Amino acid sequence: MKFTTVCFAGLMVLISMQYTNGEMFSVDITSDELVLIDPTSGNVCLVGSLQYDASDIDLAMYQGRLFGLNTQAGIRVDLLEINTASGAVMWYQQVSLNDNPVVHAEGLAADTEGLIIGFHQSGDLWLSSVMGNLGLNGAISNPVDYGGSVDFDGLTEQNDIFYFSDCELPTSATEVAFYSLNSLPHEILRYPLNQHVSNDLVVVGSHLFSLSDQMGELWSTNIETAEFEDSISLSRPGTYFGLAIPEPLSTTFLAMGALSLLAYTWRRKRR
Repeated sequence: MKFTTVCFAGLMVLISMQYTNGEMFSVDITSDELVLIDPTSGNVCLVGSLQYDASDIDLAMYQGRLFGLNTQAGIRVDLLEINTASGAVMWYQQVSLNDNPVVHAEGLAADTEGLIIGFHQSGDLWLSSVMGNLGLNGAISNPVDYGGSVDFDGLTEQNDIFYFSDCELPTSATEVAFYSLNSLPHEILRYPLNQHVSNDLVVVGSHLFSLSDQMGELWSTNIETAEFEDSISLSRPGTYFGLAIPEPLSTTFLAMGALSLLAYTWRRKRR
């Protein structure tokens, strides 16, 4: 019994350590594989095959689970859950609003209440200017339309503030801009598209990480100083979409491991 308890505790700690070095999930849509990207070295580690045809996918973690939003523009949008150990898609559900299929969406994030989607509702097919809550059944609720002022090409959240990238700006289609969104969008920084094309981002502290779709690079921008920090070449060729930080799951496992070790220590003292 003691051996089982120690092994379980050790296993939980080891699992938690797997994702505590800042790695980020992403998807190579060329090979349909889930990977982990090290933002300091650019090293790309294969997790496994999605066993699903990904075309334009964004990622988000919610309550230790990895979700994806995959769009076949003009055809359908799927919400899916990905197994973080094997990389396989466990299920997928078509996204809808008021029982009508949504045919274009580009941004997926999560806050304390659940998943958030940035999607197209009407007008220009390529403009995802509406944000709403997304249930695990694929149904959108509480949509808020920001009109032509924003395009949620990529979406993430930190401390109740949303961040998004916009590659289809109303004034120009030659730049990508990064914004914060509390009640109104606030521009952080923009880059020429010949330098950086990005629909995928995640925020860690004061650092906004974004994938360059064309060049196989991970870019870092400081959201406090609005300055470019670094671009890191990825070690594995591919076309990478979506970024998500797996720490929420790690925290759960680390707590489980710590509690198991504590229980084992307490039992030994009683003897």
